[in-house]
Amino acid sequence: MNYLGIDVAKAKLDCALLDPLTDKRKTKGFTNDISGFKALAGWLGKHDIALTEVHAVLETTGVYHETAALWLADAGITVSIANPAQVKDFARGLAVLKKEITRLQTAIDDHIDRHPSLKTDQAYLLTIPAVGEKTANRMLAILHSRTFKSAEQVAAFLGLVPVEHQSAAAC
Repeated sequence: MNYLGIDVAKAKLDCALLDPLTDKRKTKGFTNDISGFKALAGWLGKHDIALTEVHAVLETTGVYHETAALWLADAGITVSIANPAQVKDFARGLAVLKKEITRLQTAIDDHIDRHPSLKTDQAYLLTIPAVGEKTANRMLAILHSRTFKSAEQVAAFLGLVPVEHQSAAAC
């Protein structure tokens, strides 16, 4: 699902499209009329996004959002109308959450830096293709949560070793 935020004004729609894979935003403005709605649909198509795969969120702005919301819904886009005060509160909450995530990531990095064995293990994990810092840190947390004597024990702990379960009646 692709998320499209629309700031509605009398004559203009300011749109922000969030890429769900990269968390990057693409922004563009359109007129708040039928030709602008069609241009918006074309812009989404240019990015290979099917209208049925879009969830648009519009703030209530007097009556200026109504025509856009109806047109988008008729075009197959999922539309949500949001109270502007709730949107601002949500944005504030996201800012606090982002700040907390940054603080926690810094604490995790500092912890790893203060423990040479963790730093060494992280370096080994990062040599594995497709293992990045986040995956390595999660693996460190799991691998250092217990004392494992072998790779087989780690695999079993992670549930990667199939185990046959039989009832007593089947024996």
